[in-house]
Amino acid sequence: MVDANLLDARHLTKQNGGRKVVDGVNLQVNRGEIVGLLGRDHSGKSTVLKMIAGQVQPDSGAIHLQGKVLTDLAQAEGTSGPVLLILDEPFTGILPKDREALQARILQLAGKGVGVLFAEHDARGSLDFCDRAYVMSDGRIATSGSASALLGPQ
Repeated sequence: MVDANLLDARHLTKQNGGRKVVDGVNLQVNRGEIVGLLGRDHSGKSTVLKMIAGQVQPDSGAIHLQGKVLTDLAQAEGTSGPVLLILDEPFTGILPKDREALQARILQLAGKGVGVLFAEHDARGSLDFCDRAYVMSDGRIATSGSASALLGPQ
């Protein structure tokens, strides 16, 4: 149930205190796809998620959700159900059984066509769970690709 262009973020930038915390980030999430935004603490992951969620205004760039500019969507504009789930470090500090339950719920939602974008600092542990991933470093996308390609030969 993968469909292109559910979320399309292009050239996102954000400065904080004269430092670019997000520097030209591009990312996409398709329907039914689980995408990881991975990297160390202070790499810019949470700021990207906050821009996509509308909590932080990007200094530049564009965010499209289902082909519409996200900032143009009316607050009251509803959908028949969730189309995108955004999670910031959902697996940090939880017990293994709770992690499994959360992963099962996320997989269930993705199976119903919900696109999932989550940030996590544990890259190796997260790649086993996502379809694709973007790895951030110093506010930029350092590398991206399918989870299997990023994991490399086992």
